[in-house]
Amino acid sequence: MTDRIKWLKEHFSDCFDHEGELDLSKLSVLMGGDALSSAPDEYGFSWVGKSYAKALTSSTITTVLSEHTEHNAISEHQVSQNRLYIGDNLEALKHLQSKYAEQVGMIYIDPPYNTGKNNFVYQDARSFKEEELAKLLQCSVMDARTKLRSISKDSNAHSAWLTFIYPRLCLAQKLLRQDGVIFISIDDNEETQLRLICNEVFGEQNFISRIVWHNNRRGRQQDPHIKGTNEAILVYAKDATVVQFALEKRACAVKKLQVDSISQFEKGYPLHNGTADFHINNRPTMAYSIYYHPESTEALTIDEKVRQGDEWIIGPPTRPDLLKQGYLRILPKFNAKYANQRVWRWSHKKFLREYRTELLFQIERDGTPYFY
Repeated sequence: MTDRIKWLKEHFSDCFDHEGELDLSKLSVLMGGDALSSAPDEYGFSWVGKSYAKALTSSTITTVLSEHTEHNAISEHQVSQNRLYIGDNLEALKHLQSKYAEQVGMIYIDPPYNTGKNNFVYQDARSFKEEELAKLLQCSVMDARTKLRSISKDSNAHSAWLTFIYPRLCLAQKLLRQDGVIFISIDDNEETQLRLICNEVFGEQNFISRIVWHNNRRGRQQDPHIKGTNEAILVYAKDATVVQFALEKRACAVKKLQVDSISQFEKGYPLHNGTADFHINNRPTMAYSIYYHPESTEALTIDEKVRQGDEWIIGPPTRPDLLKQGYLRILPKFNAKYANQRVWRWSHKKFLREYRTELLFQIERDGTPYFY
């Protein structure tokens, strides 16, 4: 019996309550039957469009995967150990099932937020006609029409958002291995709904924690009463009984922490690639100059490489006009030990897209400007 219960928890975690007890009524419904007639009235979570969301979860894949030749042709991507799927993320999650089901150790998602203005619109590429949905759900065309309206522009924003997120969470749960965890960023508008829907998908007993992300020290100015300074990250496990966190403890010297406009932090790695094998002659696209204005925080990236015999070097500045305007020219540090020019870890595009939120600009002790 113990082995059977364990199997049920692995495959039907949403049918167990927070104390780990099996809810036979939920299991009956999940297996395609009616709720047990003798079951008493009980607490549950539903919304207009839930059956539509379940239909999307189990619907067949409508797309095929094809190689993104332009992306793969970039030199920095050719040595990557990662896979990048571009397209509708619901379809991508379904494609992942065939190879990665129960293989993923950690998932992080940052779903689109419902701003609370009742204007969240469901935007999946997959859609059903009224007659098609009625046949799939075994309901009347009128009921199918009501369900489709629940995800339209004029619908209740909570129902539309829940219909959007439900199938993605169900598919993500199937990808997690037994000791896997998922982290989900969310703000105040949908945190309550997200907690309820995660309890259903992952099982209430697999809730790990609510992490407070202090991301706005000044407070959100659009908040009408109390200015919010944080958002949340909800953490759920596939099976909380086997998850292990903090296997290694690392001390942090509080006196060495630095402070910016958000909070205290520990300075991370420099932006240059620390691997000696990566240098300007075998990663030339990653050797560029950064012109950064510390007051306006504007930045440009300029390719200033020149040939010196058979090798590349970073030449003299080509934009003295920017230097006169107060911009600082920042280059990857030279590797004196191996006598080669280091390169950046990020491409031009990634730097310009993320430097404001993901990097720290600092003036070194010797006066050199740099990014971490």
